[in-house]
Amino acid sequence: EELNRQEEKSTIDLVFDEIDVDNSGDLTSTEFSDWWLKNGGDENRLETVQQAFQIIATRDGNTTVSIEEFREVQILLAAL
Repeated sequence: EELNRQEEKSTIDLVFDEIDVDNSGDLTSTEFSDWWLKNGGDENRLETVQQAFQIIATRDGNTTVSIEEFREVQILLAAL
C-alpha cells in the first residue's frame, strides 16, 4: 500500500510539473484548462473542472493551486 502511495505521488508530481508550463510551482486556471483540453479531457466537463480548480484555489485568497492543493483538486474531481 505504501508503495502504491509513493507511485501515485510520483504520478501526481509528474502531471503537476507537466501542467506548470511557467515553472512557477503553482498552477493557474489557464494552465490547467489548457492541459485538460490538450490531453483529451472532455470539453463538456471543462466548466466543472474549472469550478473544482477555483474552489480549491481561492480558499487561501489567491487564484493559483500548489501541489498540495492540486492533490485536493484531483480528489474533488474524482468525487464528481
